[in-house]
Amino acid sequence: MFDVRMARAAPALSIKQPWAELILCGRKDVEVRSWSDRYRGPIWLHTGVKLDEIAAQQFQMHSLFSGGLVGIAELTAIRPFTPELYESWRDRHLDFSPFPAGRDLFGWILSSVRRLDRPRKCRGALGLFHVDTSEITDEEMQLLVSDGSLRSKR
Repeated sequence: MFDVRMARAAPALSIKQPWAELILCGRKDVEVRSWSDRYRGPIWLHTGVKLDEIAAQQFQMHSLFSGGLVGIAELTAIRPFTPELYESWRDRHLDFSPFPAGRDLFGWILSSVRRLDRPRKCRGALGLFHVDTSEITDEEMQLLVSDGSLRSKR
């Protein structure tokens, strides 16, 4: 796991809703991306402002928070997808679209997902980006990184 210092310094990844909520509630532990990164460790889950309308309809998830931090997770690995791996991990990434021919895709594997007590509005960015966590109290941060009252979601 990680400590408060590591969590405060962790980068964020912006994920459209309802995909971020599916991660937070433990239904999804692989995020599909078109790029890889060498970073491993704690990562803030940020929700983009735009909703994936098709996915929201598919999963019957509406009125979700957007445009800020919603939780933190451990990025444990990034695996390049082959069409076979993409298909066999469909129940982990939940993407209902076919594997795109001629494109690289990567599975970002997340574990120890924890939800913030209350979401915090902040701007997102492309790629991994740093966020200001000063509004998150030391007490809430300690709960996020401990095995205490906030339990792991996967």
